[in-house]
Amino acid sequence: MVSVQQVIQPAIKVKTSIEAATSSIEVAAPLGLGDIDKLLEDVSLTLQQCQTPTKTSSTSISLEPSKNQLQATITQEKRNRATSQEADYKQRVSKLQAHQLDLQTKASELKSIDQKVKSLEAELQLWKSKCTQKCLKLQTVHAESQRLVQGVELISRTEQDIQTLQSEIADLEMLPLMSWAGLFTAFKEL
Repeated sequence: MVSVQQVIQPAIKVKTSIEAATSSIEVAAPLGLGDIDKLLEDVSLTLQQCQTPTKTSSTSISLEPSKNQLQATITQEKRNRATSQEADYKQRVSKLQAHQLDLQTKASELKSIDQKVKSLEAELQLWKSKCTQKCLKLQTVHAESQRLVQGVELISRTEQDIQTLQSEIADLEMLPLMSWAGLFTAFKEL
């Protein structure tokens, strides 16, 4: 007959070994889902090592976990990984959303700058148009001033011609007087 103390003692040892195996599974958690079979083999080996009979126990207690226990461990491990992956995914989504917001802000700023550039280009075109109009006016004024200069030169030449003609007229007017004076002198001498 097995005493209660004898049964409890191996259970404590087995529990400690199972906790060690479970902690090794938790340490290996970052591995991929394909490595679960390897983890299960490691757990099985650890459990087999824990099945060595003790001096206080005369009956052997099966230390291999049941299929349900293994399935529960696998399910829990899958949940833990899914939760971890979901947290990573949420963190990535949050970072992407922040980056997207930053990009949208920059795009808004670029649109504003583009509108300012277009406004400045339109203003520049307006100034170019005004400059062209003023250049045309200046060319017109220059052409008119050239005509005025030519007119002034023509007037100056005309005035010179008039002075020359007046001088010639005065000389011609003096000619008859000189002729009479010359005749008078000639008559006196006679």
